[in-house]
Amino acid sequence: NTASANGKIVLSFNEQVQAGTGEIEFNGSAIEPIFGSSTASFEYKGLEYNTSYTFTVPAGAITDRAGNPFEGVTLNFTTMNRPQPIARVFDAVVAADKTGDYESVQAAIDAAPKNRTTPYLIFIKNGSYEEQVVIPSDKPNIHLIGQDKEKTNIHLKINVQSEPQEGSQWYQNDTAAWKYSVHNPESPTYQMEGTVVRINSNDFFSENISFINDWGVERQNGPQSLAMMTKGDRITFHNCKFRSYQDTWMTPGNTGYRHYVKGCYIEGAVDYVYGAGDCLFEDCTLYNVRSGSVITAPEHEKGTQWGYVFDHCTIDGNEASNDGKNKLGRPWHNNPICVWLNTTMKVGIAPEGWSEMGGIPALFAEYNSMDIDGNPVDLNNRRTFYTGTDEGMEEGGECKAELSADEAARYTYENIVSGNDNWNPRSLIEAIGIPQNVTISENVLSWEAVPYAICYVILRNNEVIGFTTETSYTDAASKDNDEYCIQAVNEAGSLGEKSENVNKGTSAVDKSEKSSFNVTVSNGKIHLSGLSSGEKITVFSLNGAIIYDTVTIENSCFINLSVRGVYLIKAGNEIKKVIL
Repeated sequence: NTASANGKIVLSFNEQVQAGTGEIEFNGSAIEPIFGSSTASFEYKGLEYNTSYTFTVPAGAITDRAGNPFEGVTLNFTTMNRPQPIARVFDAVVAADKTGDYESVQAAIDAAPKNRTTPYLIFIKNGSYEEQVVIPSDKPNIHLIGQDKEKTNIHLKINVQSEPQEGSQWYQNDTAAWKYSVHNPESPTYQMEGTVVRINSNDFFSENISFINDWGVERQNGPQSLAMMTKGDRITFHNCKFRSYQDTWMTPGNTGYRHYVKGCYIEGAVDYVYGAGDCLFEDCTLYNVRSGSVITAPEHEKGTQWGYVFDHCTIDGNEASNDGKNKLGRPWHNNPICVWLNTTMKVGIAPEGWSEMGGIPALFAEYNSMDIDGNPVDLNNRRTFYTGTDEGMEEGGECKAELSADEAARYTYENIVSGNDNWNPRSLIEAIGIPQNVTISENVLSWEAVPYAICYVILRNNEVIGFTTETSYTDAASKDNDEYCIQAVNEAGSLGEKSENVNKGTSAVDKSEKSSFNVTVSNGKIHLSGLSSGEKITVFSLNGAIIYDTVTIENSCFINLSVRGVYLIKAGNEIKKVIL
């Protein structure tokens, strides 16, 4: 149980070797060797903790230079346990109601250290933060964690229509971006780049925050009014909202810069995700606010490997957008790439799917697109020819509109985001347990320790009142009818689910004693029994991603999963671990 989650298997021989015939497999998937003078090495990355894996080289898959086959080998190993992080609370707390360290998000950013190599954790309490936020390039590893994405709002009315004049209410800071010092709600405000938030640094992470450009949302019109501009590499957003109308989010222009966007909501009408970079959007909602909305406008340079990838996302919208005229994207410049995989289209997409804009896409394509009822979307009329107006593209060009199953299978999380540095943004949002057996006696709250938690958030009547690394907390202001709950925090600052509410007359029931169900594995199937009819069943990977969910109609059910591994199964309020 000592193997790392990222590593290499090296087979050493007493002579030079080469590829033979037969498929070498790592945990059921094909893996390609890298041959040295007398070695064959196999790199792997992003494995689950405390999980068994199998590596198989069949006879003949490796030979010597004369063609004599290696007899083959099978290796079995188990990865290390998830490491327990060092306990600590958030580095800074932002609260509009003056109960934190800072009243504005920018003030907390300004006070953050430069050139940080470990996460700097900033907690933002629920509130309205009407400001522009700029994170400079010399402040990497900033983690902004909101309390609740519906109630933690960073917003501003701002666009690119004009520049401020010297001596006005504006000033220019050292990031070469304009921002205002006094907001006048009676007149529109402007900013040279028109963005509410600009991330210039690498290794940024945010969770549970709404980023809103008030100009776009209120006016439902242009010009460009960005809610977000991201310029760095290794950027992660989880459970966030981005709202505007035109150009809601500009992604980085640098080739090879990576974004991972999980479970987010992005709203707009005109090119509302645009720019470049290798950006993976998983389980996100793209919300269209007018007829004929255009979701993306990429401008990837030659050499971009993956571009924009939307996997298991939902395209939704208001009533005006549900007229079958929306477009998946248009080629802004250069060699754009945009791929939609396993997409559910709740509002109609135009039959041609894509618009022209001057560039010739390197790849604009779909795989397994579905309508709201889960039926396949007809892709026969999708656009495959684009008329170019960019220099060198005047004659136009062809672009396939649909991927094969084999082509779609290449678009894995590991391929898109890992890079040469084995970046694993899913580790930032790794699931963490719910505090159990929460009780309050007199003014003292107590609960059981949650594995892998660095600290706990204490909420009274849904308001955050404190943080602690201990498993108890004293609230001297406690009243008899106050309701309390606890949230555990993982190493990146990501929040776990809230515990049950308790007050001085009650205590939370230990979830491990509630509605127990049984789990057995047979012939590659998971069998659940002891369930209640109508009970919701959810299967998670160890990193918290939802793999499968259903609602039972009997007291037992079978679950078929195609990939072996370790999973968490939740039935009602109970979670169990199963190895398939």
